[in-house]
Amino acid sequence: MKTGQKKWLTAYKKGESMCFEKLKNREYEFYTCDVFTNERFCGNQLAVLPCAEGLNGKTMQKIAREFNYSETTFVTKSEKPDCDFKVRIFTPAEELPFAGHPTLGTAFILANNMMIKSESKTCEITFEMGIGPVKVQVNYENKKPVFMRFSLNNFAISEKTLLTNGEIASAINLQKNNIDALDLVPVKIDFGAVMLMVPLKSIAALERARINHQKWDSVISSQNIKVLYLFNQNNKGKRGEYSSRMFAPELGVYEDPATGAQRQLWLWFSRIMMPQYASKQMVILS
Repeated sequence: MKTGQKKWLTAYKKGESMCFEKLKNREYEFYTCDVFTNERFCGNQLAVLPCAEGLNGKTMQKIAREFNYSETTFVTKSEKPDCDFKVRIFTPAEELPFAGHPTLGTAFILANNMMIKSESKTCEITFEMGIGPVKVQVNYENKKPVFMRFSLNNFAISEKTLLTNGEIASAINLQKNNIDALDLVPVKIDFGAVMLMVPLKSIAALERARINHQKWDSVISSQNIKVLYLFNQNNKGKRGEYSSRMFAPELGVYEDPATGAQRQLWLWFSRIMMPQYASKQMVILS
């Protein structure tokens, strides 16, 4: 995980208190970081406002649209006794009740800036999120955060979708036979935003996938699906390896370069239990 230098953002709206302690001006500190990488300008970018007291949802949405990242997070005090912070997540288009890489990136920024303090090599914090409490474990080396993981139990599974394989394929400019109907079937998962996970037979099909906007509106959006997650498992015949792509145009994200929650849900979906697995997420620029 790499972080950029801290910067300042002038708020649009007047108010009194803006942080956990008193601030004398209307400037908000923000950080940008790259999640799922050790190299700057790789992975999936995230903007974090670690002290967002005083901003309302409308202003948060405007700020997220200004950043135009896949997600921007806003951290405030939590009023719930079992939570340490309240975290709100916004895409350029709307607020999400939960997302994976913003959860990890926000924990990193808070830990890296000593807003999370721990004398041991591991600590656990709880975020208040739209989906409910989410626990995040932070591991330290030399008093610096080096690894984060979250546990997600608040999601609903529906193994049936009213969409046929042909309809799904038409929304991403593929053929019906490109969808793997033998081992796995498309499944809808609701983790606050409804996602459709679709197994594809080959890497080639995964690379060819493009949104057909007309079909997307009539097929995908009609089922209240916000996220389409495509994957090909057992890459090159190796167990525990898979490649994937994620589309969410209604959230203002045509294609997300790297995801967190979807990868965790994929393990459940594929019924594979393993201590380690490898994931390659592709993004096709066109």
